[in-house]
Amino acid sequence: MRFMSDQVESLQIENFKAFNSIKIEPKKLNIITGRNNTGKSSIIEAVDLVNNPSNIESFSSHGIRDLINLDAESSEITLNGEKTVKIRPPQSFEEINEAVGRKFVNEYQRINEKFDDDDETEEVSEEDISAIIAQSQDLSEKMTNKATVIEHEEEKNVFFDNVGTNTRRQVIASIIENLHPEQADEALDNIDRLVYPLPWNMGENNILDEYRLGGHHLEQDDTVVQEKIEKFVEEHELIENFSGFRDGEIVLEREDGELDSLPLAYMGDGFRAIIGLVRKIIVSDYNTVLVEEPENHLHPGYVSELVDFIVNQTKNSEIQFFITTHNADFIEEFYEERFKEDEDLQEKFKLFRLQRRGFVESMSYEESRKELEDLKMDLRGNK
Repeated sequence: MRFMSDQVESLQIENFKAFNSIKIEPKKLNIITGRNNTGKSSIIEAVDLVNNPSNIESFSSHGIRDLINLDAESSEITLNGEKTVKIRPPQSFEEINEAVGRKFVNEYQRINEKFDDDDETEEVSEEDISAIIAQSQDLSEKMTNKATVIEHEEEKNVFFDNVGTNTRRQVIASIIENLHPEQADEALDNIDRLVYPLPWNMGENNILDEYRLGGHHLEQDDTVVQEKIEKFVEEHELIENFSGFRDGEIVLEREDGELDSLPLAYMGDGFRAIIGLVRKIIVSDYNTVLVEEPENHLHPGYVSELVDFIVNQTKNSEIQFFITTHNADFIEEFYEERFKEDEDLQEKFKLFRLQRRGFVESMSYEESRKELEDLKMDLRGNK
């Protein structure tokens, strides 16, 4: 789940991942659906990237360069006609040399401490590191190929794909040979021990790790937040004999009126996931919430409660939702009888159906309701 302060009135995407050129005009509640690999997550990432460029490092497991369409040299994403992010490769090593220095100076210092016992070791700057790497055409080309430049609001930042162990070994070896030639043999003999694989980029946790509620979360919440969560549990009858939360545990009322407490850890992952998701939205101060496949790992019985919560927030708060899903049952829940006459919801609802080759079909509530059966067949692979 991601959050941002700006609400989205329009989103223009040019050459981002599978999309060549699309423009969408969202509403308060936006359902983004389609089969796997049609670009659902790409819409969420594009929205997030305009507001949080540093998140780019978690967007691609294969490399940041994958964010640029194969047929293009750069990508552009524009929010509300004015806020733009441009993604492109660097023009040369000189454009990224400062970022390369920053990337390796801390690792060099960590390694230097392991073999250099001199308390008066000369301090090495980022400029020193980048200058050494620039001397090697092979290393400078490798780092240039691993770099991506993000231009955003008159700022330019450099991000790197995962730099493999072999390249890191080469870089550190080159630095040591230049700065400590008298100790190079000793250091290089231990290079495999000194340079070990490090996770440069960490992907997102799965939905259970991201949302799953723990008792320590409830203990941190103020009374208002806790009361809202309790109200949600009571309204949807998620726990029999539920009386509230206390000290991070669930309080149950027995038939004789006495109270018992139950550690939250005793509840199933599905319950903890939905309550954790609800809590994250309640405590957020942001105006836009980006959620990928929130129905995952939920017990089927909780899907209805989750949809009710999302609809209620859409109608009664300032939150705008972007939700991706390829679950036909989750989508169908928005068209159940209880919403049939809900004009407020229908006015604020839009469904985006993604297909291969970056095609996006935008539908209102009524239009998508008429296409529901066709949509369900498509998502279930029956077309």
